Parts: sequence; C-alpha cells; structure tokens
Amino acid sequence: NLHFGGQQRAHLELALLQIAHEFLCDGLVPWKGIGGLHELGGGWPACVVCTKSYRVRTRAKLEPSPPYPYCQSPVNVRTLCFNRFMSEIRDVDIQKDPVRFRLNMERIAEILGYELSKKLESATIETQTPLGLSQTMVPNETPVLATILRAGLSMHNGLLRMFDRADSAFISAYRKHTTAEDFDIHVEYLAAPNLDKRIWIISDPMLATGSSMLAVYKALRKMGNPTQIHIVSAIATPDALALIKAHFPTNTEIWVGAIDQELTAQSYIVPGLGDAGDLAYGIKL
Repeated sequence: NLHFGGQQRAHLELALLQIAHEFLCDGLVPWKGIGGLHELGGGWPACVVCTKSYRVRTRAKLEPSPPYPYCQSPVNVRTLCFNRFMSEIRDVDIQKDPVRFRLNMERIAEILGYELSKKLESATIETQTPLGLSQTMVPNETPVLATILRAGLSMHNGLLRMFDRADSAFISAYRKHTTAEDFDIHVEYLAAPNLDKRIWIISDPMLATGSSMLAVYKALRKMGNPTQIHIVSAIATPDALALIKAHFPTNTEIWVGAIDQELTAQSYIVPGLGDAGDLAYGIKL
C-alpha cells in the first residue's frame, strides 16, 4: 500500500486535473514562428504570414475558419470546460459571488499556465520511487511570475499552482484620468526578485488598450532583460494585441481566454466582464 502525504496528494490532484484537461479539451493546432498568440476560447486567430486559421471540431477533423489578423504564430483551442469558466466570469448573476469569480480566474490561469508550460525548454531528472528509478521531463528553468495589482492576484494564484517553485513579482499599474476618456498609466510599486536572463510570465485579467501591460514591461525592463516573455490574460482586444506586437520583443507570446472586438470611448472591453479587480476584491473607492 502507498500512503501519500499532503504535498504528494496535492501534486497527484494537479496531475489528474491536467489529464482531465487533455481528455476533455480539444488539441492544439500550432504554427511555427517567433512569438505568437494563443487563444483558448472560441475566437478564430490566424497567421499573418499565411493568413490561414483552423478550428478543432474533433480531435480528428480540422476545418478552415475565418482569419484573424493580429498574431504571428497562434494556437487556437476549442475547450469546452475552459469556456464554462469564461462564461461564468462574464455572467452578471454569478459575478455576485466573489469567491466563485476568484476561483474561476484561478482555473483559467491554471489551464493557460498548463498550455504555456508546453513551450518551455525541458530537462530530464531521475526520481527514486519505492520500487526503482523514474525518469521525468520537467521545466529546465524556473520562471518569474509577475502580476499587476490588484486584479491580477487571482490569476497569479492559479499560475502559482502550476509553477509552484516560481519566484513572484508584484507591480501596481492604474489609470489616472485627465478627462473622462483620456488617461495615463501610473506604476508606483514594484517588488521583484532577480529578473535578468529569466523567463517572465506576466498576468493581467484584461488587456483593453494594452497600455498597462506596456507600462509594466518598461518598469520590469529596468531590472533585467528576459529570455522569454509570456503574457497571460482572460480577455484581450485587437487594439491591445496590436500594441503589444508593436512594442514587445519577438520572444513574447500571448495566452488569452477570449478576444473581444470592441472598446468603449472610456476604453472598457465589450462585452468584456466589467472591472475584474472590483469583482474579485470589492468595489474600490
């Protein structure tokens, strides 16, 4: 009989969740290239080089789908369980339960983190089991998880479940309005470990204009130069993706749950979900 301690049970539970994700969710359809956009929801991204895109109806059948012009080497996944979580964070009735909202944000980030982990370089380690030696492929490098306060904390917790040995960085970024429609992004707080020559995974639930993400990137760059950048977000817009593509290095990849096409005059995403920070942690004054 095998007896599992608390940490072993947690790792076993996470492994079973990953297997369930692979079983219940359709597979990936990748394009080769430098950088990329990865959408796990129901949009239809496409390669800007070949302008082709595909959606997955079943594991065995691929069908062409409408092109999406804002990516370099995207991966599109039709994931029904993932889409349930996305639906619930948008639902005005379910949003009334902040515990549920935070949990769904954690689940979304965990699945995005799992898909992201497939792009990392690996190393093989040997593990002594009760009956012999086991060889396992694991990430070759421990990333830094950077999140934008306060809305990104729930996603950070989900990513931390996947990358439980990662270092963490926390950055404040907020809009300071000059008019009802115009604003500047202010970064006033940054606490981070060594960032130089490391993989950065930056999380923020919403990429509306992309300005906050760009301001955070510039602040982090003062503390080091990354080997890779992965941006993790629940919902993004074409405007934000275009800004990131224009200003971030080519070793950047974006992982989003859905791409919403519309921004209001006040730069809020439509249909979006509202204010992720307020829904998770209470309405700010």
